[in-house]
Amino acid sequence: MRIPAPYNFIDFDVIKNAPEVKTASVLCIEGKGTILLSHLVENCGTQVVKTTRLYPVLYIPRLSVKLLSMGSFLQNKQEVRGNAKHITFHDALTHKLQLSAYPRSPWDTIFWVIPQKIKEVSTATIYYDIWHKHLGHPSKDVLKRAKELKDFPNDLVFPEHSPLCRGCAEGKLHSKSFPESDSRVTKPFKIVHSDLKEFPVESYSRYKYLISFLDDYSSHAWVALL
Repeated sequence: MRIPAPYNFIDFDVIKNAPEVKTASVLCIEGKGTILLSHLVENCGTQVVKTTRLYPVLYIPRLSVKLLSMGSFLQNKQEVRGNAKHITFHDALTHKLQLSAYPRSPWDTIFWVIPQKIKEVSTATIYYDIWHKHLGHPSKDVLKRAKELKDFPNDLVFPEHSPLCRGCAEGKLHSKSFPESDSRVTKPFKIVHSDLKEFPVESYSRYKYLISFLDDYSSHAWVALL
């Protein structure tokens, strides 16, 4: 069952018979979902605004403050660094800074994330980006045709301007040139170089491709038409 998400959630699911949370009083969990948290982080001595996607976030209506679990960050491949002045969370693989928290006063033992006003993010843009990545980075035209498939969400809205996709951008980059090498193998057929080429038009005998093999030791070449 899905209901309209509470404030700040971009994705939300109701939790039935959820366990209770015991604080000064007993509170009930009503759901969980995803939020976008816009906050300040330290970058080379300068504070910059960063937006972090957090999941799962539990929805507890009667809770008066928003709590972040350090254990959840650690289980989500994060590492913690810090001292009495600040605590920072970093990606365990790339070591990039993800989140910063600060005490309100020098003797405060509770650390606070400094929030910023979240810019309005189109839900349509978020869901379009998710489908684009999960289906192998197809173009917008391909995704529009996919709406005709069974069980494909008909309510998927296509943004006017497609969000920048890092995977698509890196996939279109040219590979670096291979460095020149004067080394040669010591026996025939130890290394054989091969390449496949396509003819601009089919040949008289209906051949469309050419495959070549080059022996690294003798420089002898073979060519076959396909």
